[in-house]
Amino acid sequence: MKRKTFKILFVVKASRVAKDGKSFVYLRVTVNGQRCETSVSLRVDLKKWNTVAEKVIGDSREDQELNLRLDTIRMRIMQIYREMEFDNVEINAKKIIDQYLGRNEKTTIMLLDVFREHNERCHKLAGKGHC
Repeated sequence: MKRKTFKILFVVKASRVAKDGKSFVYLRVTVNGQRCETSVSLRVDLKKWNTVAEKVIGDSREDQELNLRLDTIRMRIMQIYREMEFDNVEINAKKIIDQYLGRNEKTTIMLLDVFREHNERCHKLAGKGHC
């Protein structure tokens, strides 16, 4: 089995700072050198952000809650990776992010498609006492 590299990183971009001095936190997932990045809809004060620890430095309740949210996101991403690994599906960074955001590859079934499928079944059963 081919060895896979897997990394979860939280990044705050200093180039994208709002007027209040806060910036969005981005989640970056890397699998075998392939990266995918998305915003996790959390904002932090750049002065309190520790890039090495990937957490907010501070003792306030808001800071602690933000760090807990980051830990929860990290654990969920790790859980998704382990589930994909256990199910023996192809793992890549985009699939992990899509799974986290709830964007599955399942196509939506339209009502017209349901009627077509029903009608096709009825035509197949015609003359057999059904439909």
